[in-house]
Amino acid sequence: MPDSPCAAALEPVMASVKPRSLLALGPFAQADLPALAPAVTLTLVESPPWLQSVAQDARFDLVFVAGVVEALAKPEAVRLLARLRDVHTQRLYVRIALGAGKDPWTANDFIALGMEEAGAWKEAGQLFHLYKFDLFTYKPAPEWFNAKYWAHPELWDKYPWLPS
Repeated sequence: MPDSPCAAALEPVMASVKPRSLLALGPFAQADLPALAPAVTLTLVESPPWLQSVAQDARFDLVFVAGVVEALAKPEAVRLLARLRDVHTQRLYVRIALGAGKDPWTANDFIALGMEEAGAWKEAGQLFHLYKFDLFTYKPAPEWFNAKYWAHPELWDKYPWLPS
């Protein structure tokens, strides 16, 4: 049984993704993770600078951030989360207490980063949220994005309004 509500929220994710490599950033990251399988390579960064000990092009199956975003100025935190999302992983999870820290965050700040809420719980009288970015479920292909709606070069000479 997981020790924290965050670990309970991450447990089904870990079971379905089965990550081989995991990057955990923040002073609370390891305590909020569920028990890891022996095959998982954990890279733990508990204090700033957050990405100094991580290779610039290192890729992880999953990245978990806890207690980092609240401690940074918002522009710096946005750059960190965007770099993690764009360069280091396809699945990013962030635990945060909205409205706390130097520069309070809102749900819209995470939506702007392409993230969605994956859970919320109350712990020690404070409301925590878990936000996720998963490239595989980020944006489903729209219905119109198929061959039925594409250009048909074989018709270009047939209709005058099509380029020839």
